[in-house]
Amino acid sequence: MAKRFADSLLAVEDSLYQTKNQSGQDPRNFPIRLNNQLGGLMGFVTSGERRPAKQSYDVWNVLAPKTDGELARLERVIATQLPKVNALLKAAGQPEIVRSKSEGPAPCPITP
Repeated sequence: MAKRFADSLLAVEDSLYQTKNQSGQDPRNFPIRLNNQLGGLMGFVTSGERRPAKQSYDVWNVLAPKTDGELARLERVIATQLPKVNALLKAAGQPEIVRSKSEGPAPCPITP
């Protein structure tokens, strides 16, 4: 059960981050993920003294729902699988896995 929980978390992580990059050549072999796409968009939007182009909003409107979907999947995994793993840990006399209290900032919606 713990392996299934870890695998589910890794699947979400792999959707958000490219975890296979080990060397400078790896970005050519492994596609970028949502994290890098959002970072590229942020770099473009903040690179000038102008209002972001319409295409920036279009890209945001594609990437934001995908990211929200992955974060929702993460929440589902934690909500459904973590209590079961913790019950097994408790039964085995092991300490439970406690979710961190520190959370990132709330998402800031971009409006055109």
